[in-house]
Amino acid sequence: MPEKMLQRFKKENIGVVKSRKADGENKAASGGLFAGMSNKQLQRMIDSGKIQRAEATETKESDTNAPAAVSAGNLETAKKWFEKAQKLYMSEDYKHAAQYYMRSLTYLPKGSKDGFSILFNLAQCNRKLERWPAALEYYQQALELNPETEHKDEVMGHIIAIQSRLGMDVSENGEVVPLEKDEAETIFYMGTAAFNEKRYDDAIKYYTQVLQQFPGVAVTCYINIAQANRKSGRWATALHYYERALQIGADPYTEEIKGRVLECKRKLGLPIVDDKKK
Repeated sequence: MPEKMLQRFKKENIGVVKSRKADGENKAASGGLFAGMSNKQLQRMIDSGKIQRAEATETKESDTNAPAAVSAGNLETAKKWFEKAQKLYMSEDYKHAAQYYMRSLTYLPKGSKDGFSILFNLAQCNRKLERWPAALEYYQQALELNPETEHKDEVMGHIIAIQSRLGMDVSENGEVVPLEKDEAETIFYMGTAAFNEKRYDDAIKYYTQVLQQFPGVAVTCYINIAQANRKSGRWATALHYYERALQIGADPYTEEIKGRVLECKRKLGLPIVDDKKK
């Protein structure tokens, strides 16, 4: 059972990895944030260079939502970072585009439907950077936020392609074939071994496979993927996974993870909310 598996990981000290110290194919969605504009208004802004929409240019297969108070100021800030991210995406600077999409996402209220465009674009950036696990997570979150999107087939196509790339068994109807307990344990061991050998990309791949196909240890996998991304200097992606872990309950690591969330936000220049003042 998943719970027994988790207890075994904790008992054998192979669960959450710790620091050695104390410590469209090429398009970016541009809807959502500009949904209130008419097509002519939006087109004028695109023509003037105020915002840019990336279009598909290829046919081959090819960081989370912090709570924010709903205010006009926050929405304007979200639009500002979204526009900057779009321009960076158009110039094929996917790394920095992802950082600004993350900033934009931070200023949106949790669960906002506007988040679909940003999550989709974060997935596109990570796919372009060949950061497959992060791209997969963002595509899935985008679809979870708006399951009836007109882009559903495109998103599902990317999800299935990435799952196959990561070595996951996918059925004909697109569903991931669950791992057997012993197989999940083996792959998890491989992830921990890779982490300890500082092969962080390999570790992320293994943990993602377990996360997708044996979700009973989701918290452990989220934390470990976050740790590996932090070690690789991918602060936005690390932040995303730390916050995902907190969302579903990260005991007994809650306080440590909250500290990591603050560290990531400082590195990214994101706003920090003092919980004591709420």
